[in-house]
Amino acid sequence: MYQFIIFIAFVLTFNRNVALVTLGVGDEVTVTFTGNELYLRVPNPKKRDSERYTVCFKSKPNNVAEYCPRGYATLYYWSWSNLPESQYSIDRKGRLIDSTDKIQGNVVFNSDGSLTLRVQELPYGCSVKLLNAEKVVITTTTGKTTTTVTVPAAKTSNNTVYYVIGSLALLFALIVGSAILFICWSRNSKSNSANPESVKIVENVFRYVH
Repeated sequence: MYQFIIFIAFVLTFNRNVALVTLGVGDEVTVTFTGNELYLRVPNPKKRDSERYTVCFKSKPNNVAEYCPRGYATLYYWSWSNLPESQYSIDRKGRLIDSTDKIQGNVVFNSDGSLTLRVQELPYGCSVKLLNAEKVVITTTTGKTTTTVTVPAAKTSNNTVYYVIGSLALLFALIVGSAILFICWSRNSKSNSANPESVKIVENVFRYVH
């Protein structure tokens, strides 16, 4: 039961850390996301210090915010060498959840619920990861605008399946190993408890012979 709880915690943690969309400086994408919040991460593997990162969100055409082009709302902060990753959750009203940082300007969602964002600047070695998002391709045919969700997520889904299978195999190995250790421990306990009786039998035989 204990191993099963560990496995569930591992799978949940893993799923929260698998990025479906990874962006670098200059990348602009339109994405959809599952659930009520978009999970955005800015990892800092190079431990850069006091360098600004800026993510721009599509806003009203006349919106002006720092460090982003006109028509975008701004989310910016600084990297710290002792902070391995900055984490943000953005709800479907364009607000940050449980964060002291603020988005300058109003985030405007598209009519289909998708969101357009652009990575304006990043410290060296950093990237922007969207954990529960999928890219959207907007195509225009015969005067109509059609939104199509791309399918790189299939590859990610396959990778997730492989990781889950590997996790199950690891869990099975842990259970088998624990069972073997328990059996060995039980046998040792039984053999130890039997030793005093064996000594008494040997002593009685020895006395009888003499």
